[in-house]
Amino acid sequence: MSGLAIVHRAGLLTASVIAVMAGLVASPTVAAPCLNQASPQFAGVEPALAVSADCTDPDYNEATFVVDKVEPKTFALPGGSAIPYTEVTGHFPATRTALPAGITQSPTTAAHRVTWKFPDKAHWRNRFFQQTYPLPFDMLNTIDEHFAFTNGGFTVGIKPGNPNVGYRVPAAAAKLAKAYASKLYGNPERIYGYLYGQSGGSVQSIGASEGTSGVWDGIIPVVIATDGSTMHSFQWANLYAIAIPQAKREAIAAAVAPGSGRDIYAGLDGDERAVLKELLSAGFARPALEDMKFTVGFGPGNLAATGGLDPAYEDDFWSKPGYEGAAPPAWLTAASVDGFATISDVTRNTQGAPTSVNFDAATLPKLGSIGAEGLQFHVYAADGTTRITRGDVRNLSGVLANGTLTLNGTNDPVLLAALLVGGKIRITNR
Repeated sequence: MSGLAIVHRAGLLTASVIAVMAGLVASPTVAAPCLNQASPQFAGVEPALAVSADCTDPDYNEATFVVDKVEPKTFALPGGSAIPYTEVTGHFPATRTALPAGITQSPTTAAHRVTWKFPDKAHWRNRFFQQTYPLPFDMLNTIDEHFAFTNGGFTVGIKPGNPNVGYRVPAAAAKLAKAYASKLYGNPERIYGYLYGQSGGSVQSIGASEGTSGVWDGIIPVVIATDGSTMHSFQWANLYAIAIPQAKREAIAAAVAPGSGRDIYAGLDGDERAVLKELLSAGFARPALEDMKFTVGFGPGNLAATGGLDPAYEDDFWSKPGYEGAAPPAWLTAASVDGFATISDVTRNTQGAPTSVNFDAATLPKLGSIGAEGLQFHVYAADGTTRITRGDVRNLSGVLANGTLTLNGTNDPVLLAALLVGGKIRITNR
């Protein structure tokens, strides 16, 4: 592998590991580039690559990968024994700052962290395990060392820098890990790999099964995600958290516990009983009511994914017969927030980008029974009627507290440029 970028951290590299790295750098390979699949492009997503064991991803390969640290570690086993292992952490840097016309979603605009964990040779049996998820949640992107090491495998983990990571970065990390392992272990034999992903990771796993060959030998999608699950599971859980106060949800959890002998509907009014029945009828198991932490992740009527698929949903929900919002029950009215706040000041960083927005206190809408949970922030011109959007980007990302909207996450430059004193932000959870 030629051109592998190495960041040397003093005291962490053993002589054997340095030899492995030298071997990688000194081993030139010539491979054809991975090619775009002949599949339709949609929603600004870049065309998918067909990744094989032998092709080279133009953005994620031995020449672009940076090894940041190599460290010997020990994993303790029950009973007092231990397994020595080598942990390699590195990253694929962002390779683009601008995307081609028509492309708005690509993994190449962000850096992605990579972690490999190699057990000592005595515990390795020519295999590796890998879990994948499109968001940077460690528990959904890593493999339990006890499981992996005691079953003869090293582990491959990614911490994605953006949710467009797809299967490209996991595949590149797996291919490089196999090459690294072959040098580390002095292994000439085939290495078998196994990938799985839950929820959003199931989409990556399905994509990997369709778009790769020779990278993994087994791929398992778990808790398969669909558009329907977004509208189904999250909305019903959200409904339960909004409609039934926390104290009553805690009483329900206690009633569900084995041996309680209590009625889970005790103390609920008619609307609350109907919501609980709806939740259970939707497929939530009764035992989940005991341990699952139901929180308000979205507003009463709207959900970002719903609005993206059906922009008219919000207005329909609050106006058309048959929707809950057309004749809202008391709990829904109590939770609802909707109003225009006037921008009085914009705080900017040294580069001039907005970091927070202050409002005229007299214009702030009153928060409802669920406080600032689930709020969305729509940007408007000073006339209060011209909404500022760009493509699918419709809202600012931020947190409202004490009359200040602190921006977080990734916000579109078009929306940020519209944040001017006298402008309007519609603060709503509709």
